[in-house]
Amino acid sequence: IIAGTYERNRPTSKYLLDIEGKVNNLQKVSSDHFRFEEEEWHTGGAGYYYPHSFRNHHYVVDVSESNTKLDFILNSAQADVAMWLYGPNGGNPITYDYGDREEFMVEDVNSGQYTIVVGTYERGTVDAFYDLDIVGKITSVNKIPSQDTIAIGNWTNGAGYSDANSLQNRVYTFEVVPNSNIDVILESNDVDVCLWLFKPNGEQIDKEYGDREEFIVSDVSQGGVYKVVVGTYEEGVTGNYKLSLVGKFTNFQKQ
Repeated sequence: IIAGTYERNRPTSKYLLDIEGKVNNLQKVSSDHFRFEEEEWHTGGAGYYYPHSFRNHHYVVDVSESNTKLDFILNSAQADVAMWLYGPNGGNPITYDYGDREEFMVEDVNSGQYTIVVGTYERGTVDAFYDLDIVGKITSVNKIPSQDTIAIGNWTNGAGYSDANSLQNRVYTFEVVPNSNIDVILESNDVDVCLWLFKPNGEQIDKEYGDREEFIVSDVSQGGVYKVVVGTYEEGVTGNYKLSLVGKFTNFQKQ
């Protein structure tokens, strides 16, 4: 017997369940409820195009029983939201939903570790908070830790977008956790910028340039020391910059 409300998300209310017949051992089937309140995307949301970015928040959900349902509700008063559910083997999401101030997903699952990712619908959203409700046969829910850092600097004679190796650019290195994800943003109030990301073997992963803000979101499948180069789009210009890095990394430093 399942007793519920006709409409979803009704406020707290009481009910009376009356059963007549040859019945014994009537008992309520227990479930688990995890709630995270007033959490903040303090690095600015990643947006629905970038679910793997750690500008979103990742939670590991330990499901204790097979052939059960997980029920998720994500809501924010300040921003439209996005939400993805991944199975124990990763890969493509099992299900997802996005675009409104409140989204929900109900999914049949087996036992194992699942990952729920919660983010903003639009990239760069700031000053946004959310509540996340998870109900089901669950033993634990744990947020996956990540790191974020900001570096401030300036160019006195920018090298331009065609020369990543120029000494006029600024170079930063960091070590990553294999099979993770890095989200890098370069901003300037003064000049258009250029941003490069390189693998440990020196191979260029990506290059973005031409605006006052550029970003790169990339899987980093191998461990080792990665390199970020920050420069100006035009040669010979002067300006200040802010470099932001979010993901699973260590030993971030300027060269």
